[in-house]
Amino acid sequence: MNEFIYKVLDFFNLPQLELSVLSQWESDRNEFLKEVCKLDLDGDQRKKTKDSENPKPDSLSDFDKKHLKEWANSDDGECWIIETIDGSFIQIGEEEICVNSGRERAEWDNFFERLIELGFAVIDRPNSDGSPIYKLKKSGYDYVESLKA
Repeated sequence: MNEFIYKVLDFFNLPQLELSVLSQWESDRNEFLKEVCKLDLDGDQRKKTKDSENPKPDSLSDFDKKHLKEWANSDDGECWIIETIDGSFIQIGEEEICVNSGRERAEWDNFFERLIELGFAVIDRPNSDGSPIYKLKKSGYDYVESLKA
């Protein structure tokens, strides 16, 4: 979104935003998005089955296990989603994965949701563009170690 703002400003030959204005915009946007995510937009509380309330590590797909192992082997234990005009990029350690389709992005979103449900990862903080930075928890590292055994 920030790139879009700058392109609009450039296109119309408008003055660039001061850093304080841009920082306030990002803060306000992030707060708004947090509140929207809390809403039940369909108006009905979906009931989860016992299985979905208590996910189990054996429910992880090969995709999940592969990328969880890569993540556990990264230096900082962080995983970033970087949104650009060209699409989404997933940054795990030194590896950057280009996400080209909505289907791929949905698969990655499910990956992060499952790991959070299992207690393997948390959203650590928002990136400067508002997208989440995920952090691997000890239980995630322990699970990867158990796969090696």
